Amino acid sequence: MNPAGASSDMSERRGWLAAAAAVTLAYALFVGRGGGYPIPLVLLTVSLVLAGAAVLTRHPPRIAWPRGLGRLLGYGLAIQLALLFVWPLTNPLALEDPGSYWPLWLGLAAAAGIAAAPILGLRSRGRLRLIALLLVHFAIGVWVIQTAPDPFIDVWIMQRDGAQALMEGVNPYLPIYPNIHGPDSPYYGPGLVVDGELTIGFPYPPLSLLLVLPGQLLGGDPRFAHLVAIELAALAMASTRPGGIATGAALLYLFTPWTFFMVAGSWTEPLVVLMIALVVLAAVRAPRLLGVSLGLMIGVKQYLLLGLPLALILLATDWRTRVRLGWQSVVVAALITIPFAAWDIGAFWWSAVGSLAGQAFRPDSLTYLTLLPGEWGPRLSFIGFALLVPGGALVAVRSPRGAFGFAAATGFLLLVFFAFSRQGSANYHFAVIGALCCAVAALGDVTARPRTQR
Repeated sequence: MNPAGASSDMSERRGWLAAAAAVTLAYALFVGRGGGYPIPLVLLTVSLVLAGAAVLTRHPPRIAWPRGLGRLLGYGLAIQLALLFVWPLTNPLALEDPGSYWPLWLGLAAAAGIAAAPILGLRSRGRLRLIALLLVHFAIGVWVIQTAPDPFIDVWIMQRDGAQALMEGVNPYLPIYPNIHGPDSPYYGPGLVVDGELTIGFPYPPLSLLLVLPGQLLGGDPRFAHLVAIELAALAMASTRPGGIATGAALLYLFTPWTFFMVAGSWTEPLVVLMIALVVLAAVRAPRLLGVSLGLMIGVKQYLLLGLPLALILLATDWRTRVRLGWQSVVVAALITIPFAAWDIGAFWWSAVGSLAGQAFRPDSLTYLTLLPGEWGPRLSFIGFALLVPGGALVAVRSPRGAFGFAAATGFLLLVFFAFSRQGSANYHFAVIGALCCAVAALGDVTARPRTQR
């Protein structure tokens, strides 16, 4: 086989592994409702192995290899749409009348028909089909928001009240939020609740609040921003590369079975995936904007700081470029963050940084630590951090350079971290699914790292 053919073949295999990891993880969340029961943990293990192989493997395996990345994306999308059809059976919205779900089923039927149009012999332009699916997704998302207008979850209240406080000139990082879970809640760690009251303010970086502000201002609900972020991320993925693979990866993310639950619960991971997608898009289409997109990425959520060293290693080819991307990204993130920090440095530090050390152990999440008896789970929660050191070293040496390598490595290391952390909640794994789909969308930007001359 010629070198070009071998490189193309290896590229498709990496994409197949990344896509399979995303589908498997999505099914793990669906089966266990985000929890760590036996079957979801088995699926988590499979996803972890697949994601690791996509990033770290250098040579094709000697066993027979499943072919057809496009087919995998098509089958994966079909399975996910089928799972969304039965979502009402385990729907957190818990509507009593099954007939109340007809808007969801009607929307999914339309999505399935539009997606299957080429198979049915109906010709349509890929871009128009993608736009139609984005509109269907938006319509279903609006129905979800209207069906659950007042979700009992603290992240929604903090984003709603934080955006409102910002519009009124009040510091959102002050402890102005109600403790809806009570004084003995297991959801807050030591020091986060005193005399029944929360001691923290807005728990995320300022960019996260600024991004949901339009949703609250224009739609009266920050979740509209999350819904649009999912659709914009899918559009960015589909725009990364021409052809059906990028569009298939975008649709796989758009209709992952957890997508509307993320909107209903107001989790911020759609913003995380959007920023990763923009970094990948910039790396492929607009390298001059890469520093800005990296700054936005590391400024949207705390754990995405992991992505900066990965980007400097995998997206830059020389030290001069690394230095330029480094200072540009830090400046962008600082320009957004410093004004809020200067407002009240103590409140900002405690809410967005210091409180992370007091996170409570979540036995209802998808993490291996839930298998440990007694207090061993919380005691060993440092394992997630510890594994990032050898994992990062392996990625630095073995991961392919380019946009695929960056997104796949980000997804893999985040999956390692969440799988062994004290809070492997479903929303965190949703970010992993998004990162892996971004990697598949960037397929073709995979370059084999030359071996060191000896």
